[in-house]
Amino acid sequence: MNKYLFIIVMSSLFTANAFCQDDDFYSLEGESKNEKNEKKALEKWAFGGNLGLSFGYLTYIDISPLALYRATPRLQVGPGFTYNYINYKSFNYKTSSYGPRAIVMYTLLANLDEKININIGNIVVYSELEHVNIEKYYIHNNSFVSIGREWIDNVLVGAGIFQPFGEHNGGLSLLVLFDVTQNPYSSYSNPTIRLGFYF
Repeated sequence: MNKYLFIIVMSSLFTANAFCQDDDFYSLEGESKNEKNEKKALEKWAFGGNLGLSFGYLTYIDISPLALYRATPRLQVGPGFTYNYINYKSFNYKTSSYGPRAIVMYTLLANLDEKININIGNIVVYSELEHVNIEKYYIHNNSFVSIGREWIDNVLVGAGIFQPFGEHNGGLSLLVLFDVTQNPYSSYSNPTIRLGFYF
């Protein structure tokens, strides 16, 4: 009888030990391993974008949300969307452009404050592809005349500074960008300075 009791107790201990070694399948906080993995995956994302406003004889509104995924410690990629509204009051002409975009941002120099004792963040290079729907026009008698809408591609490249927020993927970016496609209907002029926020 003692032999069977010993076997049952030892089997129970081995079984309990096997469950406990499963990377703490349930932590003290009650999180499962799947929940931990989801949390780690979510921590690689940052959400934000850029917002631009200008008022006066030209009203310009830029709303461009973006999601950044940290693929490697230095490489961030992500999808986004852009919307621009323009109102030329002196010409009584309003138009807008919209469409998806994809970006790549790579950190060339990280932690500059530790190397040169200037807290300006990281030096990054940046590339963006936009596929936007724009309104084509021509100017007649000092007025804009619409001739329909069309999809165009804008390719922006440049560099700037990315200041991270703590240990998270979020931060603040200040970029100087050049539109290398230079489509006549593009809303960009060279260079374009862009401020972005990510959380």
